[in-house]
Amino acid sequence: MSGDDTEVARVYRKVALHVMPLLFLCFLLAYLDRVNVSFAKEHMASDLGLSSFAYGLGAGIFFIGYFIFEVPSNLWMERIGARRTLLRIMTLWGLTSASMALVTDEFTFYILRFFLGAFEAGFAPGVLLYLSRWTPSVMRARFMALFLTATAVAGLIGAPLSGWIISTFDGSAGIAGWQWMFVLQGLPSVAMGVVVFLLLPDNPGEARWLNDDERRVIEHTLATDPKAAGAGVTSFRAALRNSRVYLLSLAYFCLSGGVFLITFWLPTALSEFDVSSSTVLGWIIAIPYLCAVVGLLVVGRLSDRSDNRRLFCAVPMAVGAAALTGTMFTSGSLPVTVVLFSVAAFSIWSVYGVFWSIPATLYSGLATAGSIALINSVGNINGFVNPFVVGALESLTGSLYAGMSVTIVCLLIGAVLILVTVEKKEDRTT
Repeated sequence: MSGDDTEVARVYRKVALHVMPLLFLCFLLAYLDRVNVSFAKEHMASDLGLSSFAYGLGAGIFFIGYFIFEVPSNLWMERIGARRTLLRIMTLWGLTSASMALVTDEFTFYILRFFLGAFEAGFAPGVLLYLSRWTPSVMRARFMALFLTATAVAGLIGAPLSGWIISTFDGSAGIAGWQWMFVLQGLPSVAMGVVVFLLLPDNPGEARWLNDDERRVIEHTLATDPKAAGAGVTSFRAALRNSRVYLLSLAYFCLSGGVFLITFWLPTALSEFDVSSSTVLGWIIAIPYLCAVVGLLVVGRLSDRSDNRRLFCAVPMAVGAAALTGTMFTSGSLPVTVVLFSVAAFSIWSVYGVFWSIPATLYSGLATAGSIALINSVGNINGFVNPFVVGALESLTGSLYAGMSVTIVCLLIGAVLILVTVEKKEDRTT
């Protein structure tokens, strides 16, 4: 490694140390507030009479609001900056998440889930855009992976934490445990919004913890990035005329199906076994999420080293599909089922960081902001489709297997779309 490379590595370690913990914690809280409804499902069904269909519809309505406001939020962030955008998003979603404790019937469940999605819209693509303005393409997958690891950690700590809150606080002050869960996990997001506004710089030029030489290193690294030109596509309107943005959107839609299947239905799948308590179930659920964390970090780094985004997306999606298929034949064995879900989580989540390093190499300027938001919003429609379809099929058949089969097919289609859309490494270098 040359002296220049050593200095670049040192500067970006400093960037990661100052920026990533804040962004990671924010996304951890956001994702926990998004998916903690899965941990409350059985208790809400008992107290409120919610059916699997109603739960699936309510879980999915979140993504309708998310879809509507995603692109406008990201385009607006280009004008007002990341700090003010994240303050708005985190304050509103935290208050709405805490208000889930007030759900009394299916209607209020649907309304609050819709507004939770509307208020969170723009957070993940906004941060992905923000990171693309700090990091060169050769480092992007590992930075994206560090941020997106929060989705897996939310499951890793969220399941035991939610189970503990529900078990420990149930009946305290006459309030059900699931209601305490929403309040105690929602309000910290409001506080983090203020922290981010005070501490997060909008760009390297505003970072007080960088000296002038370090800022110049970042500026030079970005300016000399061979993929920074974004294939000449700089406006969002031009990006909308580019077929790749739609193919990537469909691929992400397929990938999201696997993520949401595990996120919303893993507790249901494992609760069919004889588990002694919500707390024990929570710790078991955490195992696949721990594997997802490892997958994100390991595969993101390997992809950066090889500069091969294509295979590091397509192959893990196919492996994840195979592992989910295996779970349908192990209903009598809890250990084998957990192992297969762990392989699926490792594989599916590992694609996240690699996938999100791709758009910034194809587009630049407003095209990057708009395309990231569009891809994310289209992909997250599966957050509505998957719970709705799986919930409806479970109500119809009494089993998760039919819904899982649909998800497995989607993952395989997504792998093919990646192979078709993303250029081979040798094609990019000729």
